[in-house]
Amino acid sequence: MRDDAPAQATAAPPRWWQRALPMTLLALLVGAGAVAALDPDELALSTSREPQPFVELLLTGAPQQVCRKETVGFQLTSHLEEAGRVRWSVSVRPTNAEKPTDRDQGSVRLSPGGTRSESVRLAAPGRAYDVVVRLPDRPELLRIHCQGARR
Repeated sequence: MRDDAPAQATAAPPRWWQRALPMTLLALLVGAGAVAALDPDELALSTSREPQPFVELLLTGAPQQVCRKETVGFQLTSHLEEAGRVRWSVSVRPTNAEKPTDRDQGSVRLSPGGTRSESVRLAAPGRAYDVVVRLPDRPELLRIHCQGARR
């Protein structure tokens, strides 16, 4: 008896390592590209186990209180390695305005682990505005958005 059906050539499915190898290489290339795009200083800080000095900046009340009372209370806590003066600046900037309408600034002396509280009274405009507390010599910043006068 003769088999008239043509012999079908079946291709063997690729082995697991033939599928995994290209995906692994692709993942390594993407990871290497991401690492290369990072700032070298940020990469060094991220991979080191050294403590990173910072100044903790927080409001002493709820953000709604800042908008109602027009008084900004904030607290500075030093996590720096040495004692020194920390400058602060508080400003009121109407939404979509380039310059602040009211501003106050000062400085406090902080020792490592030390905490100081400050309170600043600012005149708020009638429309929506932002209150910004910043440390000019440091990256720390607080921004509170207020809706303005309610009618």
